[in-house]
Amino acid sequence: MPEGQLVNDTYIVQAGEFNKNVGIVEIDVLENDEFEILPKLITKEEGMLLEEDEDVVEAIEVINAEFDYITGLVLLGIQIYF
Repeated sequence: MPEGQLVNDTYIVQAGEFNKNVGIVEIDVLENDEFEILPKLITKEEGMLLEEDEDVVEAIEVINAEFDYITGLVLLGIQIYF
């Protein structure tokens, strides 16, 4: 979905395989208080060239810590004896 899709007043951008693309929705407020909305995909490499926003970096660090905790949980352990 490189150009995004509008569903019930919500734009959806699909990144595809994990870490392959980044879905972006750019929203510009025009002089007449209308919006120009541009959903698109960029590659991971293009994203690495963007300027970092410190607030976004901090939010990502929090999300990553939560993700690491969740994915590190052991839900079931089975001992196998030979």
